[in-house]
Amino acid sequence: MKGRILISLFCFFITSFRLLAQPSISSFSPSTAVPATLITITGTGFSNTTSVTFGGYDALTFSIISATEIRAYVGPGGGTGNITVTNNLGSGSMNGFTFTHGCFNGGRPSAAEQGYYTCMCPCVFFGDTYSTEPTDQYRCELLDPGESLAPNVGSFTPATASAGNVVSILGSNFIDASSVSFGGISATSFSKTVVSYAAASSYATATAFIRIDAVVPANAVSGSVAVSNPCGTGSKTGFVFAAVLPIKLTNFNVTREQQSSILKWETVSESNSSYFTVEHSADGLQWKKIDSVRAAGFSSSVRSYSFIHRNTLIGLNFYRLKLVDSDGSFIYSPVRKLYHSIFANDIKLKENNIRNNQLMFYLEQSAYVTIYNASGQQIFSKSFERGNQTIETSNWQKGYYLLAMKDVVLKFAIQ
Repeated sequence: MKGRILISLFCFFITSFRLLAQPSISSFSPSTAVPATLITITGTGFSNTTSVTFGGYDALTFSIISATEIRAYVGPGGGTGNITVTNNLGSGSMNGFTFTHGCFNGGRPSAAEQGYYTCMCPCVFFGDTYSTEPTDQYRCELLDPGESLAPNVGSFTPATASAGNVVSILGSNFIDASSVSFGGISATSFSKTVVSYAAASSYATATAFIRIDAVVPANAVSGSVAVSNPCGTGSKTGFVFAAVLPIKLTNFNVTREQQSSILKWETVSESNSSYFTVEHSADGLQWKKIDSVRAAGFSSSVRSYSFIHRNTLIGLNFYRLKLVDSDGSFIYSPVRKLYHSIFANDIKLKENNIRNNQLMFYLEQSAYVTIYNASGQQIFSKSFERGNQTIETSNWQKGYYLLAMKDVVLKFAIQ
């Protein structure tokens, strides 16, 4: 289709197309579910959703199908009450969701499932036996003979940590983790984050790979890091508790200034400190060194430090500090995260310029671009790198279109 593209550049909240509106939920199904059940949520304003919760607990993962539909998997903790969808403009909720543990098909295995499911401790499949009276505190799982659902601790980092430090633990069967300990002493607190997920339509065939972030208690001792769930305990040796902090870190914060991240932190005391390594991650799992900042060495007064990260990512950015002592030992700070949106001046559509039925535009940085027609239907989506870009428009009808990137929307018309 040949034509002339009339471009007007502006950043605004879309109401008529319901792309950047505050979320509103009209329905969801099913209304009762066990962990890892797929829930379909319908409503409006879903295009830029940042989180979905069930009874206040985060979904395992979710996919934005369109501005009016989200598909989310119920998280391990679950919760009865509201389903809530959130974006940068606010949240929308609907009551009536019921979270439950237990087997499928009304609470016990069907005839076809006999010998494959168990819902009672010790959470092990015993040949052709199964439980007919599951309890709410244990979950169902598809098991191989003799397979256990007790946690398996694969690795943890850092291996040396002091009171208040965060230790990240990777392994399997963490979905129902109820406690974490260091040398037999319970962690001050811990949280679970889904780092990857093998989607499925049922809890028995779904697999969540979860990272546990645990805070080291003041009275921890060297020894094993252990994770427990209702089915047992898994542990790994090699944890070293550093009773004396070479650096006492306070007020570590990350703020946004245009497309840069500003990291600021303070220490109230330092002993034999050497330097701080600033580390960045796109997912909170794989970390990359950005730069180093020299430490004071010895100090008994408040010291302030700062660092500017200019090459940020669109979306979530994770940061942490590696506090290195003069003898080479080190500890990590808590993780901080910051969300970066796209600004209107990060994209320039080439006005009155269509060549060979292609929309021409320029990106100041890499971005994920989505285009909607006048009915609010998504007709195109793709990731682009920085520079001049084109999109084929030969099969598009005449009319108005919206090009969306996170918080920025450009309106144009094909005539």
